[in-house]
Amino acid sequence: MLISSEDSFLLVIDVQEKLAPQIQDMERVMTNIIRLVKSAKSLQIPIICTEHCPEKIGYTEVQLMRDINVDAVIKKSHFSAWREPEIAAKIASLNRKQVIVTGAETHVCVLQTTLLLKQSGYQPFLVADGTSSRQRANKQLAIARMRQNAINIVSAEMVIFEWLKRADTDSFRELLPVIKNNG
Repeated sequence: MLISSEDSFLLVIDVQEKLAPQIQDMERVMTNIIRLVKSAKSLQIPIICTEHCPEKIGYTEVQLMRDINVDAVIKKSHFSAWREPEIAAKIASLNRKQVIVTGAETHVCVLQTTLLLKQSGYQPFLVADGTSSRQRANKQLAIARMRQNAINIVSAEMVIFEWLKRADTDSFRELLPVIKNNG
């Protein structure tokens, strides 16, 4: 099953200023999230960005907000974004079934959101190189658990190339520098 630019959206979970410095491999993860955000924006694919208790953990990393519309950022207090009524309503309003999931932490908010989206009839794709946790073992366990629950595990480049579909387009030429910036 391929990712469709017409039937997918990007869900960026809790990439926040006070949490990010504690996350394993955050520089590489951030590079991949930025690549996805820039690609989604260029291809007019919807983006939803969550902030978990931002008054305590801080707001979305500034480098991400350069390409994310402030209206796309929604606060949450549940670990699973799907449990937040405003986020669930926003997701439903998009009328798209494929969810490209990235962010932090893999074993908490990302895991719970992804499993509940799958249970609710969505097709989540976890971007393995666009997510992490404070401890590497927790990330690995979360990915294994998602795989056991038939969640698609992908890379940022897989997503971008599937969104693009072909190389002989203006979109491909426009995104080539983003693709080549692999951290």
